[in-house]
Amino acid sequence: MKPKLLAPTQHAVFKLAADLLLVFKPRGHCEAPHVHMHRQRLHVLRGALRVHVGARATTVRPGSRALNIAAGRMHETLALQDTWLVAEAIPPRRRQRRQSAR
Repeated sequence: MKPKLLAPTQHAVFKLAADLLLVFKPRGHCEAPHVHMHRQRLHVLRGALRVHVGARATTVRPGSRALNIAAGRMHETLALQDTWLVAEAIPPRRRQRRQSAR
């Protein structure tokens, strides 16, 4: 059986795991300003993605550091080229109770 090639022509999201998405954004695709209740990490595999977080704008490309967006921060994106990226949802850390030594 031949593996299927992923060659979408419009915005597409593929769920890799509960907290991990493979996303395709065609050139010019714009995500309206929005927030997530969890921290998000964006890693571009191919293409270029312009991300506005508050008043700051960053272009994420292959080989650049992953972009971390804090929970509750308004952000929007624009694909400058056909872009493949991995979006990771990072749940809030739970505080661990210290056990006192007696």
